[in-house]
Order: sequence, then C-alpha cells, then structure tokens
Amino acid sequence: MASSIARKQWTARAGLRRATLLAGLTLAGSACDARTYAGTLRQDGFAGAPMLPAVPDDPSFIIPSALVGTWSGYFQGYTLLSGSDAVTLALEHPAGGGDQIRVVFGTEPPPALPTAATDAWIAGSAPPDFVSPLANYGPFDGFAYVAHEVRWQGRRLTFSIATWDPWQTWCQLQTSYPYPNGNRNRCVPHDAECFNCFGGSPAPGTLCGPSPSTGVVATCAQAERCVAELPCVCDAVVCESDPDRNRGFDLTFDTDLAGSGTMLPQSATLRFMR
Repeated sequence: MASSIARKQWTARAGLRRATLLAGLTLAGSACDARTYAGTLRQDGFAGAPMLPAVPDDPSFIIPSALVGTWSGYFQGYTLLSGSDAVTLALEHPAGGGDQIRVVFGTEPPPALPTAATDAWIAGSAPPDFVSPLANYGPFDGFAYVAHEVRWQGRRLTFSIATWDPWQTWCQLQTSYPYPNGNRNRCVPHDAECFNCFGGSPAPGTLCGPSPSTGVVATCAQAERCVAELPCVCDAVVCESDPDRNRGFDLTFDTDLAGSGTMLPQSATLRFMR
C-alpha cells in the first residue's frame, strides 16, 4: 500500500513538472547544442603556448529503442542552487541518426543570452559572488546540457556534463588578453585595476580602473569570471566556457517506465519516470 501511494505521489509530481520542463528543453537547446567539441583536441596553454584545455572526443552511441523519450525526475535529499530538485532527461533518436542525450535542471526557463562583453550576466538565480566565483558553478536551471562520454551497459547509462556550458555565449563575447610568464590568456588585461571589486558587495556592472597597458576598462563581473579563469578560459585568439566535465551520472533503467541513479561527485540520488 505504501509503495502504491508513493508511486501515485511521484506520478502527480512528474505530471506537474512535465509541461514546464519540456518547454525549458525546447527553449534551451540552442544555448548548449552548438558546442560539442567532437573531434577537437586542444592542449593546455602554459610555457608560452596559450591554448584551450584538452577535450576528448565523444563516442557515438545508440539509445535502446524502448527507452527513447523524455523522462521526468527529481533529486532525493538534494537541491540545486535555485532550490529546485527537478531534472528532465531527454533521450533522443533523431530521424537523421546521431542519438543524443540532453539534461535540463529545475523548472525555470533560462535567462536571455548576453549581448555584450560587459553585460553583468548570471546563469541561474544564484546571486553574483565576487569573492568566490564558484557561486556561478551550476548546474543552472533551464539550460539543456548535452551529455558527453555516454556509455550504455545493458540498461545502465553513464555520462558526464560540463556545468560551465551556459556561459559559452558570454565567454565568446570576451577579448583574449595575454598574461606574462607563459600563463594562459584571460579575458581581462593582466594589469586591470579591479581592486575595488574584491571586498564588500560591488554591483556587477561596477567599473574597474583602466588597464595601464591597454586602457581597457573592465567591469567587476568580468574581473570575477576572468581572473580566476572560471567560467571562461582563453587561448591566444578566443575565449570559451571551461569545458571541464565536472558532473557525472550513473543511471539504471529498472523498467521501461522508471529508473534511478546518482549524480557525482555529490552522490545525489536521482529518481525518474515517464
């Protein structure tokens, strides 16, 4: 009886989320789909050779036909930065081939994309943190994260995501500046006068002093995200969001209608159904 009641509650919960989450998946797809890194290998950028971090190729995979579709789920005993525990898995088999898996967290739509390098853009509802950029770490609500390193073993599915992916547009709007002593380029000049950004709670759009070497006036938002190379990394020409795949999923589809698993490294239990 208890399991029957729990399943009814779970079903009702999933039904309430489904419309919102599917809408988020549709709206968010363009934010991350354009960046897959497939077939690209970039080397670390030190010793005078600034390059973007290495990203392994993604192997092709085939989703078991009985599992193709959209799965609604939630974390058990764990919440996202937004306070939500909702998650949607889209196991997609396009007519033209090339199976893919996308993940959407939360129930809120993604914010509008930034349009200028100085936009004080923040992915998600967490407040800006000018002391510890990890406040922008994610995963963030509404974005469709593309699954990488997908592996199927029967009904067991493992994959990873890069939680910095939502920052790709913002990072690409930045300019890459050289740093001395063979360090990798960053998206603010190395001598940017941004001391006023670290201490207190400056607004994201607060202006730094001009860089003596370039005359560039950065904002506190740029200083926060560029000096520590989170979330942006740069080579000698461009900046992109850090491709580090820092969330792993280990899921098992118990039946064609339900499953469970874990998100790592948090060891957060995930339950899902359709």
